[in-house]
Amino acid sequence: MRKSYITTALLLFFVLTASQLFSQDSLGVNEIAPMHYSAPLDKISAGVGVGYEYGGVGANAIYYPIKNFGVFAGAGWYYVDPGYNVGVKLRIFTGAPSVTIIPYVEFMYGTNTYIYYKDNTQYNQLFKNFTFGGGIDIRPGNSKLGFLSLAVYIPLRSPDVKNYKDYINHFWGVSNANKLQWLNASIGYKFILWKNKKATMWAKSSEENF
Repeated sequence: MRKSYITTALLLFFVLTASQLFSQDSLGVNEIAPMHYSAPLDKISAGVGVGYEYGGVGANAIYYPIKNFGVFAGAGWYYVDPGYNVGVKLRIFTGAPSVTIIPYVEFMYGTNTYIYYKDNTQYNQLFKNFTFGGGIDIRPGNSKLGFLSLAVYIPLRSPDVKNYKDYINHFWGVSNANKLQWLNASIGYKFILWKNKKATMWAKSSEENF
């Protein structure tokens, strides 16, 4: 229980810090130099990385039916077998649609736990459940190619994980499984495949009015 409180506090601190950075950046864009914008807001993007949203080590694609809300899917190699995750992403920002740092939160379902036995790989196993977390998309310079995405996640695990380890230990005498992490991180690079037209129009209009 104590670990859960610590994890939640760390996650909230991360998101709030990112939000503060966003606020400072947004203010600078709007009041100091409104003609300079970073990469256009993406409507469809895809990339590669390491973490839950990439199915382990793999690829991820996301589509935003509306500006702040997206749906995504990722697939890759999750240490012992192929893994996947599908979920939703909420970008946290208002005002300027093109900014340097965009905080976000995510909620997904899919592969989030692996049991690995170094000398008894026949007992290796993957487990699925819900995972939630938050992060930031970083759009350096005026690049229209893509952006870096960083996040931290808390995986939810059912009793099946512990029951499986206990079963292998009790019936097969194998107990050297990997330790389970209660907080995980991801990093990846996303390429902008389809730009948000409204964001592009907004940027052009702001430049003309400056």
